[in-house]
Amino acid sequence: MKVLLVTEHTADDRKSLAAVRSLARNGADVTVASDTSICPPLWSRHCKSRVRCPDPVSDWANFSDWISKQVLQGQYDLVLPLSDYPTMAMVEQQSMLTGRMAIPIPPAEFCALAHDKLKLIRLASTLGIDVPQTWCPANREDVKAFSQSVSFPCVLKLRKGAGASGLSFPESPEELLDCYDKLGGASDSVFSTDRPLIQEYIPGRIHDACMLFNHGEPRAAFTQKRLAMYPRSGGVGIYNQSTDQPELREKAESLLRALKWHGPAMVEFKRDERDGKFKLMEINARYWGTLDLAIQAGVNFPWLACRMAIDGDIDPVTHCQTGLKYRWNWTYGFRYVLQSDRKLQALREFYLPAVNTLSEFRFSDPVPHLVAAIRGRT
Repeated sequence: MKVLLVTEHTADDRKSLAAVRSLARNGADVTVASDTSICPPLWSRHCKSRVRCPDPVSDWANFSDWISKQVLQGQYDLVLPLSDYPTMAMVEQQSMLTGRMAIPIPPAEFCALAHDKLKLIRLASTLGIDVPQTWCPANREDVKAFSQSVSFPCVLKLRKGAGASGLSFPESPEELLDCYDKLGGASDSVFSTDRPLIQEYIPGRIHDACMLFNHGEPRAAFTQKRLAMYPRSGGVGIYNQSTDQPELREKAESLLRALKWHGPAMVEFKRDERDGKFKLMEINARYWGTLDLAIQAGVNFPWLACRMAIDGDIDPVTHCQTGLKYRWNWTYGFRYVLQSDRKLQALREFYLPAVNTLSEFRFSDPVPHLVAAIRGRT
């Protein structure tokens, strides 16, 4: 099986390295495409060949055309988009690519709905899924008005976005206005700074339901909780634990069925400390940064997606090793320690040996980690 993995210069490319290693171990010939050579998975010993692609942020049109050509040329059995821009490019051109190759990506209209956090919150409410109270100000005056009825701290987030970009936790009306004023910047297919959302702050830990769907039906499921994040106030998971949360899985399945989902998705919830309920935060319509924890726990999402796309279907996979912990200490651990008020405690948390705890570092495949360290300084 010849597989093209497409990524871009992103700060959270752990998933691409995990996918390269996973697919190669299962016998696939893996080519990695990126817009930069400072990309860790390009330098994995499991990567058979490397391809340079246009920068999706500065040259979206050429990047989008380039992805179409990769599919139409028929060099590969499968093209897997690993990050936001490749996923959106393939989703936007899905009608043209249909029939050329079986690609595990969601229908364009439902991907757009999932990417719009306000529309997603409204859909979830109709399905009986708990959500945080949410406001969508049209302008600065609206922000001022809403600040009189919002409890602080609150959450300010992009209505369309990914990761921790544009995310803040204002603690006063003045800070809310300041964070809103700083959002600025151009919008594109992935990020939009227009009409950001103000949300009720939900105290509690983040839990994720990671899923693979085949035209509206679940085919793989995995749940995890975030033990530590970067930034610490709220961001990507950098120390996670595999869990068994049937309620979480059921809520994610209900939502993704309504979206007639196809391909991978991570549905993010917070468990509210006040009432114990799981409350929806957002959907990531692509593979997630903590992918390798699921793979090591027994749910090999990239390989399952490839088999599903080529064979048409797979037997459902829902069982995994629970209680498995995973620390991304290269280079997120360093950043977490530097940001911590108790650095010695953070060092012990991330770098002392621990039972049933894994890390992304591989002595048999060390070069990607050196590249990650270089990228972290650029």
